Amino acid sequence: MTWKHRYPHISNIESLKPTPRVLLGMRLFWTYKLDGSNLGFWIKTIGKIHISSRNLEDASQDLETLARATEEYSNIAILLGDFPQFIVYAELCRKGRSVTGIDIYDRDFLVIFDIYDLHAESFLNYTAVYQHCYHYKIPCVKLYAETRHRTMKDLMKFCNHVTEYCKENHLEGMVIKTDPTKKCRCKDCGNEW
Repeated sequence: MTWKHRYPHISNIESLKPTPRVLLGMRLFWTYKLDGSNLGFWIKTIGKIHISSRNLEDASQDLETLARATEEYSNIAILLGDFPQFIVYAELCRKGRSVTGIDIYDRDFLVIFDIYDLHAESFLNYTAVYQHCYHYKIPCVKLYAETRHRTMKDLMKFCNHVTEYCKENHLEGMVIKTDPTKKCRCKDCGNEW
């Protein structure tokens, strides 16, 4: 069954709709992208943690078993016990060569990359995600940079820098996140901050 709260597809900056210009003036968080399996952890039935995969409400049994066996799982369970309205999105990285072959992991582990608050109906900002991870001793994706750009030339220059940095350091890539509490103020999408 398709999952209602599947993590949104992240397109590359050039194909951002309606235009990459919507990022101008916004606070951007550039985080490392890990090479693994995208999983969502949430409370479906009181007291029971449900694990969903990227596209399916019910993750495959092998992914679920692997995720529950990681060191990080028990701390995610404690976090969800304290905040049952959260959906915790984490990358499950398997021991050995990663899916794309970019990384080699020495053990199976989970790294949180986002948290969605069902009550607020929005994602937490990176700072809040990091603070929860720090408090509950759960790995969080690393922040490479926080930027704000006034021109497309400046934004694309930094994007090119990040692309080169990833190539030089054998990284899968980076994800740009905005502060979800702020909405863009542009003619293209009609939102205002």
